[in-house]
Amino acid sequence: MIILSDLYRRECKVVQNRVRILDQYTSLKKQGYTKQEACQKLSVSRQTISRWSTAFRERGLAGLVDEMSKRRSGKSKMSEAQVDFLHKAYRKNPSPNLMALHRDEYLHFCEILQQEPISYATFRRAFKRIQKNQKIQDVRDRKKLERMLQEVKQKERTNG
Repeated sequence: MIILSDLYRRECKVVQNRVRILDQYTSLKKQGYTKQEACQKLSVSRQTISRWSTAFRERGLAGLVDEMSKRRSGKSKMSEAQVDFLHKAYRKNPSPNLMALHRDEYLHFCEILQQEPISYATFRRAFKRIQKNQKIQDVRDRKKLERMLQEVKQKERTNG
């Protein structure tokens, strides 16, 4: 038996969302909607609703836990050296041709280190995550700088 509080936070959100969608689906069906109409209204495929319903009937809440998240240990497939490679590549060129970077530099880098390389798709996701995080940090830094300038201007007004 699985208790919702025993699940990881992400899995809890996934399960809660799926329960909510299944409840809404049941409610729409009771209101006279067809399966297809209810699924369209909820933006979920009929196959997905069917899979979730079956899983919930057979295993309860545990059936609604995302299989991918259960398999993932939370550990990155990338070594620390590989992550460093991505950060250095980003600093060198924030918008590179990712396919060429993966093919021409990253695979060679892994060969030298005798490490198993990640797929291009995983490489791309990791690089995009670095880009996104850097943009967020840039916005935070800009806001911090703007606040500091405001404080300096305020001090100048009071002292001047």
